[in-house]
Amino acid sequence: MNVPTWIIAAASAVTIAISSAAGALTPTASTTTDVEKTYSVGGQLRIGGSVAYSISNANGTITVTVGSVENDSPTTASGPIRLRVILTSAPINGGAFNYYMIGEGSLDPLQPQFAYTNFTLTLPLFAPPDGTYYVYVGVFEQEAGCASAGGFCVDDYISFANRLSVMGGVFTVQGADPASANAIEYYHAQFGHYFFTAIQDEISKLDSGFFQGWTRTGRSFGVWAYDIGGTAAVCRFFSTSFGPKSSHFYTPLASECEIVKNNPDWQYEGIVAYVDLPLGDGTCPTGIPLYRLYNQGMGGAPNHRYTTSEAIRADMIANGWIPEGYGAIGVIACLPY
Repeated sequence: MNVPTWIIAAASAVTIAISSAAGALTPTASTTTDVEKTYSVGGQLRIGGSVAYSISNANGTITVTVGSVENDSPTTASGPIRLRVILTSAPINGGAFNYYMIGEGSLDPLQPQFAYTNFTLTLPLFAPPDGTYYVYVGVFEQEAGCASAGGFCVDDYISFANRLSVMGGVFTVQGADPASANAIEYYHAQFGHYFFTAIQDEISKLDSGFFQGWTRTGRSFGVWAYDIGGTAAVCRFFSTSFGPKSSHFYTPLASECEIVKNNPDWQYEGIVAYVDLPLGDGTCPTGIPLYRLYNQGMGGAPNHRYTTSEAIRADMIANGWIPEGYGAIGVIACLPY
């Protein structure tokens, strides 16, 4: 496992023809600044803000609302873009995956540091074989070297807590596992810090502005609300020792939890969630991997970002954050979604 140095420092795919174009969408300049990505030859596309979908069985359509699709690259224009709603039989847990595409919209290439913001697409709905599926909205880019059909490879995606059941072409939303909870990610622009919580009272206060400076990133992931058997408790800590900034830290590792409890810079807040632990090589026997990234104290205060997105993980590393966790890529936990 990669040692958390901050502690020391601080003390098969289905191919369907394009069904709809984005129409009059006009890209605008993005405020995001980033370094060039190294894992692809095209633009650095990312989904931001809130993402939602709704299905009309009667009309045979799926409507997708997206906060933003951004090209974070400072130098490289993207290739042609496809926004796809996809279904998988198992959670995406890194690497290649097979999916059924139930809706697709086309977007023109984005110039460096430009974005499509706050848009809605209503698309023809395509039915997969009968079954129950995990749901994702992904942004795919056509780029040289992509081996997928049509040359479109996924740059980023958003997952949803609820699954979809399909029977005879009729879609039904299935409730999330009652033992699971949706952890919402927030960002504090002044601090440059990330924070997540699955506690509803905290979510309400953050959304209302009771805790000032925090806004949703549009990202979320699933955790277990209680121990379902064999899961690890997630300890949370709070610190004001790096004023004027404060910071939180989370760990599902009992040994790490005890270390931080004995660090006078950090206040133990309790257990806030439960997760499964990965194997020593960072693989998840069940569920999807959660990556932990550390900012190396940039800006004068430690902060970690926790994400299930490989694209975000790559972006954070390119911007000087380091992975922490099990295996070569730094997996800290395994999640239900």
